[in-house]
Amino acid sequence: MTKNLQTTGHRAWQALILLTATTVAWVSAADDHDVHRVALFPANSDSQRQGFVRVINHQYDAGDVTIQAIDDTGYRADEVTLSIDSRETIHFNSEDLELGNSDKGLSDGTGMGQGGDWRLELTSDLDIEVLAYIRTTDGFLTSMFDTVPAEGLRHRVAVFNPGSNTNQVSVLRVINDGTEDADLEIVGIDDAGNSPETPVEATVPAGEVLMLSAQELEQGGGDLEGLLGDGTGKWRLNVTAHEPVTVLSLIRNARTGHITNLSAAADREILTFARDVYNALISRPIVQSKCIHCHIHGGQSAHTPLVFVLSSVEDYRIKNFKVFSDYLTPPEEELGNEEYANNQATRILEKIQGNLGHGGGPQIESDTDDFRNMERFVTLLAAEIEENLDQ
Repeated sequence: MTKNLQTTGHRAWQALILLTATTVAWVSAADDHDVHRVALFPANSDSQRQGFVRVINHQYDAGDVTIQAIDDTGYRADEVTLSIDSRETIHFNSEDLELGNSDKGLSDGTGMGQGGDWRLELTSDLDIEVLAYIRTTDGFLTSMFDTVPAEGLRHRVAVFNPGSNTNQVSVLRVINDGTEDADLEIVGIDDAGNSPETPVEATVPAGEVLMLSAQELEQGGGDLEGLLGDGTGKWRLNVTAHEPVTVLSLIRNARTGHITNLSAAADREILTFARDVYNALISRPIVQSKCIHCHIHGGQSAHTPLVFVLSSVEDYRIKNFKVFSDYLTPPEEELGNEEYANNQATRILEKIQGNLGHGGGPQIESDTDDFRNMERFVTLLAAEIEENLDQ
C-alpha cells in the first residue's frame, strides 16, 4: 500500500498530495540495463489527471517495447507490449495502459491496479526515448523530470518548506522499487545551520511508496522515530537510505492544489564528511557485503583490529565506523607521527586489493567504484583525524 504516516483522513490526504489538478511526472535517462522509469503515472480511475507517455523510436528498425506497471501498493501488473515502427513516435495515456489500444500498438492492457498510482518501467532492444507528462481535465500539460540528486544511497533535498507554511506544503515522496525494505534516516538542517532535534527514521516497505509532509517530519509520531523539531526558516534534508530508493521533493499549493517538483539542485558534492561517505557508500556495499564474512567475532580475521558487527546489531553503522576511526587514530606512542593515519589508510587500501598478505585475498579491484569509494572514505577519515589531533 501507499504508506502515509498520517493515520486520519488517509484518502483525503492522498487526494491533497497527489490527486490534484496538477502534475508530477518523472522519467529517468536509461540506466545500464536500458530501463526507462516513469516515477508517477496516474491510474485510469483518477478523474482529474491522466498520465501521458511519449515513446520515440530513434532506430530505422521496428520492434517492441515492454511495459511493466507497478502501483503504489507494490502490485505488479502483467507486462504489456507496445509495438512501434521504424522512427515512429507513439503516445499512450492511462486509459490505453489499463484497457489496451490496438490503434496505438497496445494490444493488451494491464487492467486496474490495487491502489494508488502507477510507476512504469519500459525496456526495449531499440534505441528509444521516453518522456512522461500528466494532463489535467482543463487541458493543462506538465512535465517534471527531476528527482532529488543522490550520491550512493545519500539524497540531498536542497529546499523543504517548514510545517508552519500551510500555503506551500512540502512533501517528501520516497519510492522503493527493491525487494528489501528500505530504512531511511532523514536529517534536517535549518537556515541557521542547526538541527534542532533528532534525525527521523522511517521504513519504506519493499515495492511501496512513502509520503511524508513537513509537519509529519517536524512532529514525529506514528511509525516515525525521532522528529526534526521547530527550525529557523526552511529546511535542507539529507536522506540516507540503506537500500536504493528514488526521492522526490514536492510542494503543494494549498489554495490551487498545484504541485511543484523542487527535487532539482545545483550540481555539488553531496558527501563531504567521512561518516557521510561511510553510511552512503561503504557500510552496505563493502563492509556488510564483503568484510563481514571474515572480519567478525569468530571469523577468520577476528584476531585483527578490524572486527565489525552485523547489520542486525543496533547502531551497527556507528559501531563499524568507529572500528575504522580507531584503526586510523594513532596510539599514544605514535602521537608525534603525522603520517600515521595516512599510512593506516594506505594499508587498508592495499589489503582489500589482496596485497600485504591479506588473508581474505583480493576483495576489491583498484579500477572499480567500490575501490574509489573506499579510497575516498579512508582519505577523508585520515584528514579528519589529523585535523582533530592538531586542535
